[in-house]
Amino acid sequence: PDHDLPAGQLSVVLTAWPAGDGPDWMIVNLLVPDDISYCEREGQLPFGAVNQPACAAERLVLKMVRPQGREWLMGSPEGETGRDASTAAICSASGTEDVTMLGKETLHRVRLTKNYYLGVFPLTQGQYENVMASGYGKPETWGEAAGSVLNVCRPSWCGPQYYGWVQNYKRRPVEYVSYDTLVTPSGATPELSFFANLKAMTGVDFQLPTEAEWEFACRAGTTTGLYSGREVKEPQGYCGDVSALARFRRNGGCDGNVSYAEYDHTPWWSYSQTTPAVGTYQANAWGFYDMLGGVWEMCRDRYVRDLGSASATDPLNSAGTAIAVRGGAYNEEAGLCRSASRAGLDQATAYRGVGLRLCLEL
Repeated sequence: PDHDLPAGQLSVVLTAWPAGDGPDWMIVNLLVPDDISYCEREGQLPFGAVNQPACAAERLVLKMVRPQGREWLMGSPEGETGRDASTAAICSASGTEDVTMLGKETLHRVRLTKNYYLGVFPLTQGQYENVMASGYGKPETWGEAAGSVLNVCRPSWCGPQYYGWVQNYKRRPVEYVSYDTLVTPSGATPELSFFANLKAMTGVDFQLPTEAEWEFACRAGTTTGLYSGREVKEPQGYCGDVSALARFRRNGGCDGNVSYAEYDHTPWWSYSQTTPAVGTYQANAWGFYDMLGGVWEMCRDRYVRDLGSASATDPLNSAGTAIAVRGGAYNEEAGLCRSASRAGLDQATAYRGVGLRLCLEL
């Protein structure tokens, strides 16, 4: 009322996107129901640069990926360093020494026909807490049953005696949440489903990305082992090129500063041996952070060991009870922190070092 504008001094520009496309950035305010906004450029984000604390706890920030009309090679070539890496962590987490839980990375051509929004960061404990609104992270919710509904948000070093987590947990990736807990826990009400709660809050059907959607976004146009354009040089030791992109076993992950020989005698829950706050490491060329290392990220596909060499359009495997996970984790060796790295874990079990990233297909 106090700012009258003379005729001719106000102009409005309307931009429309075709069906199946949209602005580059999607922002969901988790503190206000149905509060979703869009921006064409990062500079228009209401809170400044994307790697601000507010983006890691109070908001979901997703970015558009546009694969339509592009055919690309999924998997890795024979001889890529780290391709045949083994890992004690995945075998231990799966409750078996069966290394077939590590997936083959056979090269094959893939075409995706849908554009999609993908989370700039892995889902954090603060974001999960805001969606579920059940007091996660409070000392009284700690317990021994990993993956219980009141325990999925506990930090990676889990327990009141482990210094420093209270101030930092909200920006760390959520762990100890099973696929079944995300969808609808067995024998539980839909209110305990993360995705059901998120839809009730936003009106939007978010889901997990497929393996192909995850890898396409992770690679950001690269064909190398790492999305920086480099390769893993030390698959079972310290690798500087991986260290620039990811938290893994040798740079503050599970063994901290101890030697490999000392690893088995070092408590994995040490406060210096944890997941990083999201956005700590270098993003890929398309602006996605932490797609390697940190936590394995669950995909919508059921796991098959070998995706095969045949060409595929919008591939999605829906048979089986194991879920495909991608990208390595803070308790894994550098050789598993690659764009093509894949494994499988039971969908009903919650694991340390396994989290997720949100996707919205258009």
